[in-house]
Amino acid sequence: MQSTIFDYLGQSHTINGFRDMYRTFFQLIYSLDGGEPVTTEIEEPVNWADVSVVLLRHNQYHGFDYESLDDFTMASDCPAGKSIILAMYKAFGTNAKIIFQSGADVDSAKIVEHEGVLNMGSKDEKAGILTCDVETNTLQSRIQAKADTKVNLLDSVALDGTAVTAPTVKTTILHSKAFRETYQVASASDTAEYLTIGDSDVYVFPNLADPSKADIKTLVPGRIFGIDFSDPIADKSYFWKAFSDGKYTITISLNITCDLNLKQRQFSLNRAAITNFTAQPYLVHERDGAELKRYKIGDGKYNQPDGGYYGPLFVRFTVTGANVVNTLQIRQGDNVYLFVEIKYTYRGANELASTSLKATSTNFSMQIDGVSRNVQSPTKGLLAYDAIQQAIRLITGQSDCFRSSFLGKSSGLYPQDGDGANYLKTNGFQIRRFDKAVQRSFKELVEDTDAVFKIGYEYTLDNTTPVIRMEKAEFFYKGGEILRINEVSNLNKKVANELIYSMLRIGYAKYLDEGLNYLDEFNAYHEYSTPILNQNGQYQATSNEVASGYAIEATRREQFETSPKDSTRYDDDLFVISVNPDIPSYVGMATFAKNPLLFANRPLLLLPVKPSFCEVGVKLSISGTAHHNTTFTIIKLTDFGVQTVIVLDKFFTGEVVSSATIAPADFAGYAERNEHFSIVENLLEPETSYNLRITPKQNLLNHAAWLNSSLAYMQGDEVYKNTFAKLNGDLVTQLSTADAFPACNPDHLLLTEKADIPIENANRGKRIFSPDWITFNCDLSEAQFNLIRNALRGWNNDETDYGYLTITDWDGSDLSGYPFEVRRQKSTGKTSIKMLKTYQSLVDDQLADCNEYEGWTFADFEANPVPKSLEKCLMSAFG
Repeated sequence: MQSTIFDYLGQSHTINGFRDMYRTFFQLIYSLDGGEPVTTEIEEPVNWADVSVVLLRHNQYHGFDYESLDDFTMASDCPAGKSIILAMYKAFGTNAKIIFQSGADVDSAKIVEHEGVLNMGSKDEKAGILTCDVETNTLQSRIQAKADTKVNLLDSVALDGTAVTAPTVKTTILHSKAFRETYQVASASDTAEYLTIGDSDVYVFPNLADPSKADIKTLVPGRIFGIDFSDPIADKSYFWKAFSDGKYTITISLNITCDLNLKQRQFSLNRAAITNFTAQPYLVHERDGAELKRYKIGDGKYNQPDGGYYGPLFVRFTVTGANVVNTLQIRQGDNVYLFVEIKYTYRGANELASTSLKATSTNFSMQIDGVSRNVQSPTKGLLAYDAIQQAIRLITGQSDCFRSSFLGKSSGLYPQDGDGANYLKTNGFQIRRFDKAVQRSFKELVEDTDAVFKIGYEYTLDNTTPVIRMEKAEFFYKGGEILRINEVSNLNKKVANELIYSMLRIGYAKYLDEGLNYLDEFNAYHEYSTPILNQNGQYQATSNEVASGYAIEATRREQFETSPKDSTRYDDDLFVISVNPDIPSYVGMATFAKNPLLFANRPLLLLPVKPSFCEVGVKLSISGTAHHNTTFTIIKLTDFGVQTVIVLDKFFTGEVVSSATIAPADFAGYAERNEHFSIVENLLEPETSYNLRITPKQNLLNHAAWLNSSLAYMQGDEVYKNTFAKLNGDLVTQLSTADAFPACNPDHLLLTEKADIPIENANRGKRIFSPDWITFNCDLSEAQFNLIRNALRGWNNDETDYGYLTITDWDGSDLSGYPFEVRRQKSTGKTSIKMLKTYQSLVDDQLADCNEYEGWTFADFEANPVPKSLEKCLMSAFG
């Protein structure tokens, strides 16, 4: 006769006879010197007969949390066990790692049925007996100990000093987001007077000292109303040096009265007199040291003194311009000037002693409105998968530690990109191109990712390697029936109030909250009211990472300042950037050369055009050449229009290639704009947007399966009512039908951010559970327990993985639930189970209730209203 036993990995083993025919062994595995582990058998722990095995699902993150031996302590009064524990504690303190194993010694082959790690922090010694708790041997204890510890995601040395695999750092190209900018200044009255020796042209400058709005960078601050006798263009006395490209409308109103006085020398042979004068306000646009255009503000004055105010050596004139509008196409580095130019001629050469001018301005105003853009720039970071994996590596010292088909890229592990694969994590320093640490804790990374996508994770084993698996939350509830348990006792059904939500807050805690573009920002947060009327549960899903396109752009533009700041507002914040994973390339002529007359004889790559992915710091993968088929880094780049000269980090020999292939290496993709959306409305220049894929409304859909379950007793036509949309709630978007990563928007819905949304439209009304806890007692065999254990951990490799249990309710109907806690006593099989009711079980209950209305006619339903939840009975009654 044969029977089956199970090892700690859930694998079955066929043995001759029964389990109790074989010796149970107990052993410790340890290493005192850091070398090869030593295995030593010890005596049976004192309370082994009473131990229970406990399986727990994570209450917040849905996956398998841990397996433990409940109320079990590794009691050791035998010399071997005690001496090992004390020696390891003396050598390593609470960091000592001792593995406990027990199992069946079957024909000299040891089958390990239980494995755990001694918690050295629980070591207790009294009356010669040493005790120590035993915990499951996964990454759980190590992760929990350091979950709040910030680590530098760019490091390759773990917290304990262990070298781990270096992070997979990626580059992406950030485009310029359009910024709406404005500048407003006005002055009611100003007066200035100036005297100079001899004769000179005179220039009057309006008062720009106190603008009411100043969103445009590099406007010269503090310029007061004044007069000068030197040419402002020659002196570079501009009021605006452009920081970005853009199209700007400048509206100017001015009214300036000038008194020009010439003073004749005391002793002179001839009488001096003014013969001609001109006074004209100008707006001058200069580029690369040359005037592009000189705009007149008003008509000026040409030998037209104000009535009665003139004489041989004196003239008064007034120049005016009312709401004069000019449009300038600005490029970065352009200069703009504003002044009144006064020129005059006079009779009596060498007779002039001095010239004075008094100018009085009334009701001056200037407004500049425009939309600016800047050049693109690269940034470095880690894709979401790599960021989380590196955090785990740095905490545990284990390089192979993470699995996620949702976040993973197409590779040997994953057949295709997951819906969450193409999101770059970086910080403000990296966006500004300062190569500094990207610091985040494991807990922060998980919370940020969960707030956007509603994820879960489990501590599991891949073969025998402890890993964390992270997927969408519903992944951990995807299975079918694991086991039907026919006999139960102490059945209890209780409302899961903690899973019922009357208010939702979804979105982002950090975003650009100042300036003219503030109100256009859409990646802030929303609040919703659910149909729940008598509970006050609140659902929080606000991420602390920054998804704001305006915050990305404001941070990015800091690098173009003449003197970049040492620190800015978002430097240490984590940004998330949705990237388009398509990898571009250039195929064509390429010349590799060195020229002592060009770029100091540095290695050069000459191309007839500038590929869009070529920026300083980007790595290039080159193929199709005889001598340069490798990876290079761009050190410097100059685009001459007809030729692009790229300085590389290395050189082999001169070479001209007619068809080289050049592509970016370690490239995540371009930052996504609106290219995968068929509709984007109510947004300034959608083609320059960021993160349309993870707006608060899109995030609500990502959470919908869980939230819809919270409202399991509500009908599909009831709504999530938007009660508050911070900033741009008018944004309307629709994913293209061909988009490959719709996540939880499979129907590519047309979404208005501030709009209500019915339950039935939120991820097709998908529901997982009913908010009801079910607890009961039963007897489980070792095989039944292992079936549940394997299913909870995804080890059965069939439809039972992450599935549910079914029992019989008091009325004889089926009642199903997802196991959250299973506690089984080894010696007796007595088991207690806590599970969350499946939504299908609720549906079955409601359909069963329809039997009460069998034979009813439409008139019966009209005359005798039934609960709304039973309206489906009407439909079933009539087919």
